[in-house]
Amino acid sequence: MTHPATRSPGPGDRPSSASGPVAGPRAPAAVKWAAAAMLVGAALTAVLGGLLTARWDHPSGDIRSGVPGLVLGIVVTTAGCIPWLWMAWMALAGRGWARVLSAVFFGIYFVSFVPSLIISFIPARFSQPPGPRVVAEVGLELLAGLAAIILLWQPASSRFFSASRQARTARM
Repeated sequence: MTHPATRSPGPGDRPSSASGPVAGPRAPAAVKWAAAAMLVGAALTAVLGGLLTARWDHPSGDIRSGVPGLVLGIVVTTAGCIPWLWMAWMALAGRGWARVLSAVFFGIYFVSFVPSLIISFIPARFSQPPGPRVVAEVGLELLAGLAAIILLWQPASSRFFSASRQARTARM
């Protein structure tokens, strides 16, 4: 008859009667991959923002006339990157609401951008459809967001968010 080997405590284990601060659980691979997908999404947003900003016309042909557009492009691009970075940070911190808000952000992006991208390919609507680079960027952004959402709702991720909530409650 064999008995299961007892496991010796490791550096990530903590005794249940510890009187010091309670450390939160470690993020599983699914959450780490989701955060990585969100960082990729932020990078793609920055690249797409840069491409679109560079394509804006300069009304007088002088580069100085395009400065307001450049500033606006930088502001809009930064505003597009912040949610990606914030959700990655909060997901790694074990905040369960981050996966809900990530799904909401993804839904808003999908509903607002995909139909306008499809409509832009109708010849009567626009004289010049978006270039293949823009379409590829948007597609990659959507895939990064979808991958992050799928990974954040995996069972291992759910256990992590639940354990993180319990650890935060225990600290109070």
